[in-house]
Amino acid sequence: MSLIQVQNLAKTFTSSAGAQTHALRDVSFSIKENEYVAIMGQSGSGKSTLLHILGLLITPTSGQYILNGQNINDLSEEDRAHLRNSSLGFVFQAFHLLARATVLENVLLPLAYSKTALGWSSQKRQQKALAALDQVELGHRTRHTPAQLSGGEKQRVAIARALVLEPQVIFADEPTGNLDSKTGATVMRLFENLHQADHTIIVITHETITADYAQRIITLHDGQIQSDQKHESKYQHYSK
Repeated sequence: MSLIQVQNLAKTFTSSAGAQTHALRDVSFSIKENEYVAIMGQSGSGKSTLLHILGLLITPTSGQYILNGQNINDLSEEDRAHLRNSSLGFVFQAFHLLARATVLENVLLPLAYSKTALGWSSQKRQQKALAALDQVELGHRTRHTPAQLSGGEKQRVAIARALVLEPQVIFADEPTGNLDSKTGATVMRLFENLHQADHTIIVITHETITADYAQRIITLHDGQIQSDQKHESKYQHYSK
């Protein structure tokens, strides 16, 4: 059974003047548990819109999206928010860390909004956050603020924050966009390690070098799937 299934997915945006933009048209595919998939496309191809739908941030205009057996169209906004918080992790190009919070406080943040963590003791919350930071090898930086970190360390904190609730899927939106090539490679090898540890990884990118870590590449063009191909990662030998 597929973890993610989308069928005939479409998304149309309508401006205040009534003009329509068809961001996605008749998109269908499925993703199995523990797949590592890159979704590629140039600016305007629809990949960000697809990410927002898969991440339960927006709803499609038409078509079906089934996540782990649940038809998203049948869920209330509250149920979608709970599912998003408990099952999905997000890593963004701009990191989105709280500037005045410590590394540990940033990673603890998702637990404050989680029904899953409701009733957990502060000790258990801290243990979860520290475990996530250990996964990205930043357990020694818990008291630092983002201003004291390098770009690569900031992205690793963002990955730890995405991991803290042990999500089924990790979405990474242009995760190396603000990093130099060497630091970007370090971050992508971390995603490969997480995939080898049975995480489902979906990376949104326009860069071939980033997509090369995936085992499958879906390419979008003008809101439609141009190709969907298996891909042999060139970097699996870096995994732990």
